[in-house]
Amino acid sequence: MKLVGCDVFVYSPNEVTPDLPKTVGPLKLELISNRGTKVWPAGVARLDYLADEWRCRYTSEGDQPLPHQHKDLDALLQTIISQGHFWTRVQVLWLLPDGSRGFSQPY
Repeated sequence: MKLVGCDVFVYSPNEVTPDLPKTVGPLKLELISNRGTKVWPAGVARLDYLADEWRCRYTSEGDQPLPHQHKDLDALLQTIISQGHFWTRVQVLWLLPDGSRGFSQPY
């Protein structure tokens, strides 16, 4: 399996979508979701309310394996912290041996 990114869950109250870096090293912000529904970029679904925890998916370009693996994820988390955000948990994202994504896609 190959490590290609992570979902960083960021705390942001009052229904405010967190303003996060779009790129950190080899990782690019792919999407932001709330309660399993994509809200950035160009989310079309309307939610009755937004939770205080946002899933922010960062992946490598073309799902290429991260060159420094967890050190790339550490750099991302440090950047998020340095910008004043509070992350609550991280889920690493892997490609399966056949090259397909071994993680879910948001609605």
